[in-house]
Amino acid sequence: MYLLEDVVTFATKKHEGQFRKYTDNVPYITHPLAVADLVAEHYRLHDEVAPTDVLAAAILHDVVEDTDCAIEEIEQLFGKTVALYVWYLTKPNPVIGKEAVKAIYDHQLATAPVQAKIIKFFDIKHNYENLDQVDPKWFEQKRAGLYDRLKVMKLEFIGGLLENNIPFYRKMRGL
Repeated sequence: MYLLEDVVTFATKKHEGQFRKYTDNVPYITHPLAVADLVAEHYRLHDEVAPTDVLAAAILHDVVEDTDCAIEEIEQLFGKTVALYVWYLTKPNPVIGKEAVKAIYDHQLATAPVQAKIIKFFDIKHNYENLDQVDPKWFEQKRAGLYDRLKVMKLEFIGGLLENNIPFYRKMRGL
């Protein structure tokens, strides 16, 4: 068994020296921690407590993709469920080509457990909220692709997710 404090410590060490895109000195770890907060808030809105494994995966969602960490290390330290969620949230190695990465990643997200889809939704939302303020042109260039990614996940079947985030979802749709 692990504590969320252990997850935060691990992710902070792995992301050490990384900074958010388009920022001067905002440590990268602020993003996964904010995603975990958004996920926790989603569960609170439904009078539920976010499962520890879901919060752990939210904190770790970029560790495999952006650091030297392997999914096996996540499984060893934090268990199979956390590793599974993180795997669904990790893009394939770009060496296979951009189109192959997109196709494989879209399939991963389409078939992901609801918990991983919730994390991905709030990952996209947090990126939007931050990067749209800093670089609106970047967001507008990426908006259609991000909306396609949201559509692939069939989020309308996750109770309350879209209803509680209507302004964000409308903006992603270009409305």
